Amino acid sequence: MCGIAGQISFGESALDLNQVNKMVEALYHRGPDHQEVKVFGNAALAHTRLSLLDFSENGHQPFYNKEFALVYNGEIYNYKALRDELICKFNIEFISNTDTEVLFHSLIRFGVEKTLANLQGMFAFAFYNLNTQELILARDRLGIKPCFYQCDGNRMSFASELKAFKQAFNLQVNSTLVMAGLSGNAERSRKSTMFQGVKQLTPGHYITFNKDGRHEEHTWFHPADLVDFDYHQLLESYSDQQIVDEFSSLFSDSVKKMLVADASIGAFVSGGIDSSLITSVAKKNGVIPKAYSVNVKGRHSEIAFARQLMEQVGGELNVYDFEPEMFLRDWVKTTWFNDAPVTINPHAVPFGNLTRVAKEHGEKAVLTGEGADELFLGYPVHVRAAFDNALVAPWRWINKLFCKLPGLAPQQQVAIMQRNEQMHNMQMGYEEFENSNLISQAVSVLPLKERRLQSKSLELLTTTLHALLWRNDRMGMMNSIESRFPFLDEAILKFAANLPVKHKIRKQCRVGDIRHPFHVSKHVVRQAAVSDLSSDLVKRRKYAFRVHAQAENHFSADFFKGGFWQDFIGLSDQQLAYMCSHTSNYMLGNIASMDIWGRLNVQNASIDQVSEHLLSKTKTQLAARQLSDL
Repeated sequence: MCGIAGQISFGESALDLNQVNKMVEALYHRGPDHQEVKVFGNAALAHTRLSLLDFSENGHQPFYNKEFALVYNGEIYNYKALRDELICKFNIEFISNTDTEVLFHSLIRFGVEKTLANLQGMFAFAFYNLNTQELILARDRLGIKPCFYQCDGNRMSFASELKAFKQAFNLQVNSTLVMAGLSGNAERSRKSTMFQGVKQLTPGHYITFNKDGRHEEHTWFHPADLVDFDYHQLLESYSDQQIVDEFSSLFSDSVKKMLVADASIGAFVSGGIDSSLITSVAKKNGVIPKAYSVNVKGRHSEIAFARQLMEQVGGELNVYDFEPEMFLRDWVKTTWFNDAPVTINPHAVPFGNLTRVAKEHGEKAVLTGEGADELFLGYPVHVRAAFDNALVAPWRWINKLFCKLPGLAPQQQVAIMQRNEQMHNMQMGYEEFENSNLISQAVSVLPLKERRLQSKSLELLTTTLHALLWRNDRMGMMNSIESRFPFLDEAILKFAANLPVKHKIRKQCRVGDIRHPFHVSKHVVRQAAVSDLSSDLVKRRKYAFRVHAQAENHFSADFFKGGFWQDFIGLSDQQLAYMCSHTSNYMLGNIASMDIWGRLNVQNASIDQVSEHLLSKTKTQLAARQLSDL
């Protein structure tokens, strides 16, 4: 895990090295081991290094020769196999043991399209050809590694985080995404950002920029590409045990690959089935990682399950106790490093603290379980979707009947829902519609009974998962910690995308989780853990990472006076008072999150200044309550 930045100038325009230096300075936390900026003709490439392979100077970046230069952020898990192929075919003499050098020579020998298809891992990189003065930006399949860029007509600049642009350029806010950000969509977008003119490189895309400023964007992967009718048919023919054996083999290979490093690798655990399986499989591969878990004090605590897991595995558990009032203490700092307001993922606050604990214990990377709920349908709302058609069919029929009669409430409710959906689609630039359309076309080859839930699973990879990966990257890099995701290995993605739904959601005789009675989620994942984990852990219900968040505080008009939100909306003091007295705590908390982001990024206040304002102007009862009441 590292940070990359750089710039290419077009035509007769010159590079602005002051901007490049400011960008790389803003990314120091992503790579404290080494930082360097180097100029190649009309391009400047910059890198901040967090070294996990080959700590020598041979692994420093930019990596270059007389014709090509590369800066790269990420991990390529199959780099040894690719290295062997390059040696066999081209007799290349490597000077390091890094995946960076393997990527460099692969791009030279095989070109960008074939190289991208061969890579297994997470990455964002910039590759420059000194002869043609052409630069290529590329990003991994799911957007695990971030990449942002902007063009002003004279130059194209890129970086791993938005704060790099904020430090180097005078930016204006993207008003549309600011409004979308109130409902957590700032991190869900795979294309836009909260700054005008600064874009995300879409996951699974690469862009080529030439010396004249022309650029061309290419799609090299989309989650819809995972659907394979023949593979689905093969898995359909397997018995339950064969399915479990296949998944177990693929998952073991994934964990084994992600344990490769010259630095210490830990594991984030909650006692849920996903992180429990990762830790158990790591032990089978000969490694018992040090584990780290957040103990959210009060009713949201899950620490007993994490302790139970580590007692069974026989490893060390390091716990961060997160008191309710700590949310206010760390809210502003988290917002700064998150590059977005803390709305949809308030657990980013304790998550950032947990990465600090991991760093203090000598870790540079951690294994974590994101992706399992999306791929294997672990969210209760999607498990219910497996059987809700039969349950709600009569009500839908009645609603349709009543909606034909003008002026009735059901008709109005439907109209409101449609309006909200349309507003959401417009705010997001219809990108979710575009993804859904591609996915719908892909799953049309599958049996009819499979399509709805398989579509939902793939759609989640482009929305919910993207927001979680954003959180993991920013909160990890806040303390120079890399997250690795065994459930997002390419072979696991392919397996899950074509796995018949009956192996994801399974009917059972007992009630189980009342949120989806008589149905169990992530069936194959649970079955893979039966022989190694206790029944309590295997059968444990899915719960969100819950914290005492922004909605549990009281915000008066004084908090917003003179702040970003008042200026952005253009509210008088009287209107602010009305807003605070007529808005739900949840929405007011999200507005406060946006105000904090704006004070930091638009009004240029410091973290300390905004934190002091937050603590002095916010009323909270959290610290005064008994933990047993929370």
